[in-house]
Amino acid sequence: MYLKTVNKELAIKLKELGFDLPTISYFHPRYGLYSSVSEYRDAFESPEDFDHYNSSHWVKGYYSAPTLELAKQWFREKHRVIITVSYDLGDYELFIDVDKHSGSKGYDIIYGSYEEALESGLLEACNLKL
Repeated sequence: MYLKTVNKELAIKLKELGFDLPTISYFHPRYGLYSSVSEYRDAFESPEDFDHYNSSHWVKGYYSAPTLELAKQWFREKHRVIITVSYDLGDYELFIDVDKHSGSKGYDIIYGSYEEALESGLLEACNLKL
């Protein structure tokens, strides 16, 4: 199964917010998106198989490239921000719920895919004052 990674803009924002989970993929300053393992990612079972590209031992300019789902999980666990994408009548809609505020914030934007809506939600979450 293909798991979409965040784009570089989002990877940079996540690093600025303190994202530090191990990932398989990262953005190389010269070569762009790079994966440290083969396409068969399911063969790797433990976090030791991944690396912390956002940690201080990596050279400046490297950014972890988590999957969209891992970034969503990180926001939920680290900042208590819940990003929900709903599907209704062929359209994807985005909702963001921040624990510090009451209620969810819906967006009047219809997306063509789940991934597009989720990526937009992650960018919105990066811009919240957490």
